[in-house]
Amino acid sequence: MDFDIEDDGSLTTTFMDGGKFAYGKALDFRSFYMELADLLYNKGWDDITWSEDPKFFSNVSATSEMKKGELADTKSLKRNKNMYEQNFVWSDKGDSSFDIELVWMARKKSEIFSDNACVMFKLSMANRRMVNTEILEGNNKKTLQDGNWEFRNEMKYKNIYFRNKFKKLKYITKWTPFSEEYLKDIMIKIWYEKEVDHDIALFKRKAYEPIKELITKHFT
Repeated sequence: MDFDIEDDGSLTTTFMDGGKFAYGKALDFRSFYMELADLLYNKGWDDITWSEDPKFFSNVSATSEMKKGELADTKSLKRNKNMYEQNFVWSDKGDSSFDIELVWMARKKSEIFSDNACVMFKLSMANRRMVNTEILEGNNKKTLQDGNWEFRNEMKYKNIYFRNKFKKLKYITKWTPFSEEYLKDIMIKIWYEKEVDHDIALFKRKAYEPIKELITKHFT
């Protein structure tokens, strides 16, 4: 199987584990920024406040979840489903170099399990001592951003469809010689393995690969 069964009964798998990837490149940062926003929006990603629960959305009314600039005169949140940015820092170091930090978070729900399964994506990137550099593109000057681009991205699949079913197992195991973990594995393999594997394969093709290709396009 391509997924793990967690202690709470959820099924998970990891596409991006937060490990560091670094690229030395001069690129059009604004172009990458805009293409990423378009990709997420067009592929059906929603803005989230990071949570491990697939059913959690960010458009809540609790003021503890609000970020600067989100509160309108009506006292309601102004964020909508395609405002993915959580943090953006562009710091002038005073020596013609800059520090950049960018964090986006997004959620894409399952085509098979609806709100009971999703992929959660966290873009986490930085460039220390970035410099602007000019090139000629035809007869026009173009400014690129050069430096060492670091990524520590996370992308995780989580499925909670089976949690309620698994809750009953602790009573069943009292009357059988089998452990709860063994019965979970059997239930998944017999009834749901192909369905979950298909869900993960769809996310790999429609969620993970387009984002990976976009990063590769701009940074390698």
